[in-house]
Amino acid sequence: MLRFAPSPTGDMHIGNLRVAIFNYIVAKQRGEELMIRIEDTDKERNIEGKDKEILDILGLFGIGYVNVIHQSEQLRYHRMMAIQLLQDKKAFNCFCTPEELEHKREVAKQTHKPFRYDDTCAHLPHEMTIDNENPFTVRLRRPEEAVVAKDLIKGEITFAPEEIDSFIIMRAEKYPTYNFACAVDDMLADISLVIRGEDHMSNTPKQIAVRDALGYEKNIEY
Repeated sequence: MLRFAPSPTGDMHIGNLRVAIFNYIVAKQRGEELMIRIEDTDKERNIEGKDKEILDILGLFGIGYVNVIHQSEQLRYHRMMAIQLLQDKKAFNCFCTPEELEHKREVAKQTHKPFRYDDTCAHLPHEMTIDNENPFTVRLRRPEEAVVAKDLIKGEITFAPEEIDSFIIMRAEKYPTYNFACAVDDMLADISLVIRGEDHMSNTPKQIAVRDALGYEKNIEY
């Protein structure tokens, strides 16, 4: 199964169409099917009617697919997977405020270093987490070893643990972040190959880290 996964946050442009066509052709070549996943978890940026507009454009270009899902329909699975990661101690609740994080980013900027989360909340005692009524996000623990992404064009690309960082997988509003939702949805749909723009290369190791933490063993090609 391959997938084309646009967001209904703006007009579909030529780059999106190009990726859709590649996915459609390669799915045919491999004897597999293509699904459409509307990535609509960013509620504030979604534009009403854009999902239908995207499907209409695909139809105009003869791009067929077996089904359409909206990422927002998968929310219960995203939350279930986040709870599993918390129970397995592979994720943690982060109570750092936006102001505190912005201060840390500013300090990193002033020292000419990339911002990395300093794991302030990574080892909080259990009672501090349970009794804390402040808003929180959920972060995936930084992997202990480097993550190797195998790209069919660029070959193996190694990402150090600090490049992946302890990144947020669930926002304070209990909605998943982009990389977490993508990783979970690709697992659920049994995706075999992901064709995306090169600008998504930095997202790949984070999605692999999520699947590894969840114990997903199937290899997804890129």
